Amino acid sequence: MEKEIKGFMLFTDQKEAICCLDDAEAGILFKALYGYAASGDRPTFEDKALMSLFCMLRIQIDRSQSSYEKRCRANRANALKRQASRLVTSKVENQTQLSSAIVSDGNPSQDKNKTKSKDKNNIDEEAITSVINVGDMMDSFEMIWKMYGKPVGNIVTLREKWMLLTDEDRTKIMQYIPQYVASRPEVQYRKNFENFLSQRIWETEPIRNANIKVGIVLQDNAPNKYENDESW
Repeated sequence: MEKEIKGFMLFTDQKEAICCLDDAEAGILFKALYGYAASGDRPTFEDKALMSLFCMLRIQIDRSQSSYEKRCRANRANALKRQASRLVTSKVENQTQLSSAIVSDGNPSQDKNKTKSKDKNNIDEEAITSVINVGDMMDSFEMIWKMYGKPVGNIVTLREKWMLLTDEDRTKIMQYIPQYVASRPEVQYRKNFENFLSQRIWETEPIRNANIKVGIVLQDNAPNKYENDESW
């Protein structure tokens, strides 16, 4: 089984134990460690001292890899949140500028502003698609769950439903939810997230008001107040 570990570290405080081995044994140990990191192979040494050292270093490799993967997941989640926030802010600014141009100026430059706004919106959509594709889907669920702001339902089941969606659907939801949340600032008027997914609200309830003020809404910390809100 391939572990796909790109590298591992040895520490100077392990030197004394490793130096108890002769050169041949040390070479065997290092080869075994590289084999474990690359493919997960565990040797069975007859020499108990050699086997003991291997087990000690193997545990360290696993622990270091687990910490590294945890940091990567956290970094991806933070990057997704920052990027989504920037894209939403940019889109709102573009819409505001376009609205101002329409009200204050009836000359042909209006069409130019529309074209520029359209181009910027296209860039936003492409950027959002890129963010979703490179991000881990588990992390993107955590972000969308907080953005939705209505923590009602079985989070394990909802995460599984999220994972079953296509990349295209996930991207559309990421684009839709900030506007949906902004159009329903009172949380009780938002559908439970399970119904939101099952009824494909991002398709069945398009939001046509381009002047809605969009923002990122964090998860509500009092879910019990929605427990009787099952009609949604």
